[in-house]
Amino acid sequence: MDNAKKKEKRRYVLIGLAVIVAIALTGFVLIKVNVKDTSSEYTTTYMKIGDRKVSRLEYDFYYTSIYKDFVSTYSSYLSSMGLDTSSDLSEQNYNNLMTWDEYFQKQAAETIQRNDILYDQGQENNFEYDTDEALEKAMDGMQTLATSNEMELSEYITTYYGDGATEDNITDILTRQLYAEAYMSELKDGYALDDDAIESYYKKHKKSFDYVDYYIAGCASEELAEKAEAAATSKSALLSYLQSQESSITESNITKTKISYSACDTDLRDWLFSSKRKKGDTTIIQDSATGTYYTLLFNKRYRDTTKTASVRHILIAPSDTDSDDDWNEAKEKAGSILKEYEDGDQTEDSFAALATKYSEDPGSVNNGGLYEDFSEGTMVDTFNDWSFDTSRKAGDTGIVKTSYGYHIMYFVSKGHEVWYNSVQSAAETASFNDWLEPFTEEDTYAITGDELTYEDEEDA
Repeated sequence: MDNAKKKEKRRYVLIGLAVIVAIALTGFVLIKVNVKDTSSEYTTTYMKIGDRKVSRLEYDFYYTSIYKDFVSTYSSYLSSMGLDTSSDLSEQNYNNLMTWDEYFQKQAAETIQRNDILYDQGQENNFEYDTDEALEKAMDGMQTLATSNEMELSEYITTYYGDGATEDNITDILTRQLYAEAYMSELKDGYALDDDAIESYYKKHKKSFDYVDYYIAGCASEELAEKAEAAATSKSALLSYLQSQESSITESNITKTKISYSACDTDLRDWLFSSKRKKGDTTIIQDSATGTYYTLLFNKRYRDTTKTASVRHILIAPSDTDSDDDWNEAKEKAGSILKEYEDGDQTEDSFAALATKYSEDPGSVNNGGLYEDFSEGTMVDTFNDWSFDTSRKAGDTGIVKTSYGYHIMYFVSKGHEVWYNSVQSAAETASFNDWLEPFTEEDTYAITGDELTYEDEEDA
């Protein structure tokens, strides 16, 4: 298989420092699932990266944290993806090549491989990074998360990193990971594109970033599909015709909005995403699997122009959300913290320091309260409305109330539209993978391990 095809197949999980917390500030729920047998000695070799021996402890560190992050990120979609967190992962198929257990094995092995490459190359290129400070912040973040989940730190660590993990024995693994990810960030910063390059990359890969809106009607026969197509001079005309055949049909039954190429049915995508497609176009397509005929009416194709913003915030939560006294106490404390900021030098750095000191939001406290490039409409209403007020400018501060408590706000900047950020991220990742790929082909970083059961997609 040539390198281009290999790069299409390879998927890298970019593990974050802390647990992924929903951007709508919904909080984090730890899911305790024993994904591995714990009878083995954790110091024994589980796999190798080249000649380097990877212990069971290190392997579980990655396997378990990748699994937890995946479940947290896609919690709303797990059932549609065929993943049941209450059942044995080795008995659930990820695809026709591997089970979910094998999928997470593969992700863990490749992430260890990637981090080894990054660590070695960072050292070789004299990349300097304060791992002591980063480790201290990481442990502080874990303590905050443990406390917010009413757990001891030791319990949190075993729940998130595996049953053999302790604060002492994951220190070296975590330090190596932090250094590798810092170097990856340094590399990616170098792949940033200017506006013209962003537009050029987008035009070359439009299908990856565009969405389509259309109307669709399933018909039992080609004859009925043709009649529906003849009636489809507009959405209302198509709906009126369909309702004359079946009164229970509603507008929502036939309307498809913001459908990406990857999410589109394979029988429909070529027609819908054709560069020739224009508003009002119609066609009939037969489902290759079921034989059903579908009448389609095209509406529009577009990129996501939703606004983004970056803010810092300090969350002060009431101890009891049902207590007016606790709410008043939280409000008073938020006001005093804002005054502390106003009495100081009133810089972003000073606000970030206060966030690290006071904030009760585990998703951002370790990052100076920062939420970066989030989309309009993704935060809770009052938080969102303050952030996207058209008069908002860098350095603005204020206090907003949500169901989680009082948020002391600091406006960092307006961001690019969603499509722009998506293109930038994709371009950076593509460039990074181009840099990474040759190293993964070297024997120095070859993945071996008798305990690994997955079959590489490239060899399947």
